[in-house]
Amino acid sequence: MICSKIGHTTQFYKTDGNDDLNIRSVFFKEKYQIGFDSEALEFAHPFQIAAAAYHESRHAFQWQIINGLYTGEEKVELSIIKTWEKEFFEYTSPSNDVDKEKEYLFQEIEKDAISFSYNQWKGIIDDDILIPKSFKNDVIHIK
Repeated sequence: MICSKIGHTTQFYKTDGNDDLNIRSVFFKEKYQIGFDSEALEFAHPFQIAAAAYHESRHAFQWQIINGLYTGEEKVELSIIKTWEKEFFEYTSPSNDVDKEKEYLFQEIEKDAISFSYNQWKGIIDDDILIPKSFKNDVIHIK
């Protein structure tokens, strides 16, 4: 299971997404659950679902780091942890509004999760996963 790397049991289940905002997956920090909307599970390519699972699993990892629960080997600087914590509590959601969408994409928690998914994905197949060109250079170097 993808989530075994973070040392916490994370449940995957179906949820109804908001098609207007194109939400396909979400990490619910209160219960360590990852949700996918019904359409994504029914119609999306399995590679898209896997990429989203990597992305949301990284949010679960971030939440463990923030709460001091992570006991693995990866180290995260305190300044980054503080930024993640602030962004989890002042989260900017995806939006159809161009400016709001930029705010969403440029949050450190999103850049980190996109980078994590990208780096996991490139080890599975040769093709890159889709990363918005506006910030691809900001995320592919993050390990």
